[in-house]
Amino acid sequence: LSAQQAPADTVSNLAAMIEMARRHDHGLPIVVCTVPPRAHPQAPIDPAKWRELNAGIRALADRQAGVSVVELAEPLSAPDGSIDPRYFATDRLHLSAQGYERWKSALEPVLAPLRTSRR
Repeated sequence: LSAQQAPADTVSNLAAMIEMARRHDHGLPIVVCTVPPRAHPQAPIDPAKWRELNAGIRALADRQAGVSVVELAEPLSAPDGSIDPRYFATDRLHLSAQGYERWKSALEPVLAPLRTSRR
């Protein structure tokens, strides 16, 4: 996002990575995450591109069997869509320890059924 790559290009790259993983193991469960917000002044992002990227990630997961999406944008955001400072380090880019716990909480419901299905 900071490099201003088009969201569609990023989604295309994710799709290519999923395809590579599927060639290796067709039944491999795949989990993708939406991109959390951030507010680092030296790594600015266009909010519209951020929303477009997350919509593209969700759509990519919806189109492909065996691909789950973990929502990180909403759980790490304040009600107005900005970052929730509790979940970010002082650089307002990287997650804090509390942010990683929040991410873990978002991942767990998606990963739990995958652990039992691959045994």
